Amino acid sequence: MSIGCDDFIRKPFIQEVLLEKLSQHLGVKYTNQVENKPTQIFISAAELLSRLSEMSPEWLQQIYYAAASCSDELILELIKQIPSDNSQVFKVIRDLANNYQFEKIMELTKRNVE
Repeated sequence: MSIGCDDFIRKPFIQEVLLEKLSQHLGVKYTNQVENKPTQIFISAAELLSRLSEMSPEWLQQIYYAAASCSDELILELIKQIPSDNSQVFKVIRDLANNYQFEKIMELTKRNVE
């Protein structure tokens, strides 16, 4: 009590009680609603494949193996090499990596892997 402990929560914790106490003591408000903002991609699959085919085979192979290794960090580093005029390709690959869609990335780049 002397160090400022003026409340407690009994085990087992109930999420609503925990969030209520945090709100009470920290002045924050919690909601259980998640906003899902769909990613707007204005590129067809055929155009995406066409633009990917313009990238070097070595780069595509690196992306493929990064996806096969489930390395979102490496993919995000590699996509920095995409030319700025291919911003839609950058966004597609980035979104796939951020959502752990490694199999999809592998599908898109497998034509360039021996």
